[in-house]
Amino acid sequence: MGRGVREIGYMEKMAELLFMILPALLAAAGLTGLGLGAALLMFPDQIGKWGKRLETPFTSERFIYRHNRFFGLFLLAGGAFALLKIGASIAAGYRAHLAGGPVFESLMDASLIFLLLGNLGAMMIGAIVWIRPSHLKGWEIHVNHWVSTRRSPPDQAPLASRIDRHVLVFPRTAGAFFILAGLYLLASATMMNFA
Repeated sequence: MGRGVREIGYMEKMAELLFMILPALLAAAGLTGLGLGAALLMFPDQIGKWGKRLETPFTSERFIYRHNRFFGLFLLAGGAFALLKIGASIAAGYRAHLAGGPVFESLMDASLIFLLLGNLGAMMIGAIVWIRPSHLKGWEIHVNHWVSTRRSPPDQAPLASRIDRHVLVFPRTAGAFFILAGLYLLASATMMNFA
């Protein structure tokens, strides 16, 4: 194709996909903020119980090992589907240049490599979970460590404890802040949808 003919490139499709997903993420964050803010306004004395409940580790390994065929096939099929979609995009020749320049092109290439490696990893783990989940037991020992935010390292403790202390002392103020932030995110998502 000549330079004057505009073709839809891979990076333009990625940017379009990002602008389709971003309002949904903003709306989800806004609704979460509204819900948390309303809960802080209505039940300010329950916040200590919520924190303890959120910090209690929840183990899902037994459930996943019982239903290993379903989860393995789900991971394998999801990774394969995403790889096929990415492969089809590349094969269709979506390598046109965007006005964003070489930095944007490098960012898109890096994200493509990240997606390819991530989907291959998901397919590998899905195959292991599907065929022989006992091979993941060794990995679990190394990667399944619970990190408590209340017992954070000393260099991170001052900021986390100040914010926690403020929310515990002034839960209604924090709730009002979350509601305002949620409304702002919902308004931003709405404006992005209609822009």
